[in-house]
Amino acid sequence: MPAWRAELVLTLAIGHGLASWSGDRCVIVARAIGALIATLLLGVVACTSSPARNTTPHSLSSSAAPPSVLGGVSYADVCDGGTGCPAGEVPAGLRRRLHLPEVRPGKCPVTTPVREVSADFGTAPGPGPVYPVIPDATGVLPITAPHAAGSEYPQGRGGQKVLWFGAPSYSGPVLIRGARLDGNSPVAFQLGDSRALPEMQLPPGPSENLSASGWRNWPSQTLLKAPGCYAWQIDGTNFSTVVVFKAEYIH
Repeated sequence: MPAWRAELVLTLAIGHGLASWSGDRCVIVARAIGALIATLLLGVVACTSSPARNTTPHSLSSSAAPPSVLGGVSYADVCDGGTGCPAGEVPAGLRRRLHLPEVRPGKCPVTTPVREVSADFGTAPGPGPVYPVIPDATGVLPITAPHAAGSEYPQGRGGQKVLWFGAPSYSGPVLIRGARLDGNSPVAFQLGDSRALPEMQLPPGPSENLSASGWRNWPSQTLLKAPGCYAWQIDGTNFSTVVVFKAEYIH
């Protein structure tokens, strides 16, 4: 029986039963019972009808995991999950907003001076306590071009080996990210395997490579798709520094 017809029959039956009542009392009770019946019938129709299909495409919400997690980046990338490698990733507090400088066309304000910070390593720019080794005194990082013969880098990327080292005064975690300042070419990193990682997460405590004077160090490769003006941002628990460099193809 259709829902509207069942409602009509029930309403008439109840109305007939209330005929012996009089005045406003009858009207109030009838209205209350009618509203109750309508609610129950709507519930029955909803339960017996087919559920609506969700045609909205699936998408990541604003609470989705950050790119680093989606890309599988963690402490294990730098220490291969070896003995003493802590689980997890850098604390959320290290994910500060990037505060990279703006550049004018044709200009690249490289970080200087590039000097010897420790006798155990090569020359490096930046205030520390974590530094990248750049052998060129002018702040130029010579990179291999993408698709160069014999390239060890992922397809479509060139780059250069970069040794990072940290002063004994800081033993906490480190997050290193990069960006191009005069274009949109991405910056990625490579740590011991063929993957291109969107960032580097360096765990707290002693590194696998520790100099005699207590400086931690981490071999890596910075991957770039084109020459240009770039910057690394290095974040620790109590510092956030930026190192600007110019990438040029090796001739």
